Amino acid sequence: MFIFAFILLLTAFLPCLLVSLKLDMDLAGLTRLYVPVAAVIIAVFAVVAIVRMVRSGQKKEPSNLIEHLKGSWMILLPAVLLWGFCLYAGFSDVSDNTEEIVATTLAKGDIYVYSAFTGEMMTAGQPIFNKVLIMPMFYSVICNLTHIPFKIPAYIVFTIVFFGNLRIVSRIKKEMPGAEGEAGHRAFMLMYMLVLLAGTYLPSFGLPVTLGYSVLRMGYSGYGVAFGLSIPLCILLFMKKKYIPGILALSSIAGLLRIDRIYYNLLELGNSVTAVNSVGKLAYLYIIAAAVLLILRFRKEQVSLFVFLIPSVTVSEAFVRLSGLVKTKKERIVLFAGAAFLILMAGNFAIMSDMDPGQRMLKARASEASALIPSGSKVLACENFMADVRRVNASIRTAYSRATLDTRLAGLDFEEVTENYWDYRVFTDYYGNEERVFPYYDIENVPSLLEMAKMAVGDGVSAFVIPEEKNGKYEKDSFAKAGFEYVGTAGGYCVYCLPR
Repeated sequence: MFIFAFILLLTAFLPCLLVSLKLDMDLAGLTRLYVPVAAVIIAVFAVVAIVRMVRSGQKKEPSNLIEHLKGSWMILLPAVLLWGFCLYAGFSDVSDNTEEIVATTLAKGDIYVYSAFTGEMMTAGQPIFNKVLIMPMFYSVICNLTHIPFKIPAYIVFTIVFFGNLRIVSRIKKEMPGAEGEAGHRAFMLMYMLVLLAGTYLPSFGLPVTLGYSVLRMGYSGYGVAFGLSIPLCILLFMKKKYIPGILALSSIAGLLRIDRIYYNLLELGNSVTAVNSVGKLAYLYIIAAAVLLILRFRKEQVSLFVFLIPSVTVSEAFVRLSGLVKTKKERIVLFAGAAFLILMAGNFAIMSDMDPGQRMLKARASEASALIPSGSKVLACENFMADVRRVNASIRTAYSRATLDTRLAGLDFEEVTENYWDYRVFTDYYGNEERVFPYYDIENVPSLLEMAKMAVGDGVSAFVIPEEKNGKYEKDSFAKAGFEYVGTAGGYCVYCLPR
């Protein structure tokens, strides 16, 4: 019931967002519109939960509860360890701009008026399928209402998605035909968590098609909620023949996913058989597991067709069915170890390949350096700084955005880049610690740092940020001649600003 209430809260947010966009409301207006709706939903579910508790009139006996916990520790302990590991790994935002949107919306108070990537007022605007993504605005409303940082509700949502997904999948397993008992159920859940772990990498085309990546790395985002909660819950409710609640659960994905990105990426996948490798060899495991279950079904064994709708469940169920053919405990342990090895191999040992706790240090450094930059300034800096500063200090604008650098973010920003973009790229590449010949006037058709600084001033740039280790005499002289003053050093960055 709690999971369904959470999904209903998100589903109800979409019409509120559409109304606010139609009436050109700001963030405060959207907050005033949504809060009463959310309060009614929470109150209704609270009353229903209390009534159900009173009607049941029974609680589990302590002895039964203890016995239940004794049998569940083999699932709970790995789940908690995996959850803790994901918290340590941090969220992946390489194909998502939720944090930038939230920071920009809170700083400006307007909804989709300013570009989340650069902080500039948008001229090209955004298509409706970008604006109706509810999670960025949902977080913005919560942060605006409670004055807490984005990370707190993001981690709460991730925790709900993670444990909610495990709970739903556990219920799906219990709805399936079979006589494996508690031991089979535990083996199924352990295999399921291994498949999630093996899928925690992002394919090259940037669409989080593996359930592991959606739940464990992007559990805070619309992809995580849709693939981790909405779709599995819909399947569970359909298995129980509760079709209306199932349709309501499925309807929530309308505001959780960018349908156009999924559609075009799936078209690209269909163009090449070898593209299966781009989602990992987990796809081959799914094909093998599905074949095993189909053979069992043809042999008149009971296999639910719903099992084929979630690939991670398919692989886990196939393992449990095969383990049922093994007689001794020792053979089951060998089978489990072999299956675990194959599953982790399917991820090409690239588990959480983009995990980098050092990114937190880069953000902290960018936050320190941004404190030296006047609010509203337009900055030209190395790529890491320009990517991070929009998340930690949304009052600062950037010369161009990470959306122009990464194809996985294609379609998230429709603003045109400056005509001097490629000259600026030479600057950001060099100061992004790439080995290049410098000074630039030794390279044909590339402006010197002084010429680039003057060019940037014409584009409205009023601050330069470079790594401290590359702040030499050439940089100091060039910035000084262009009219920039050295402001200071913080977080390993040197900051130069135009005098005000």
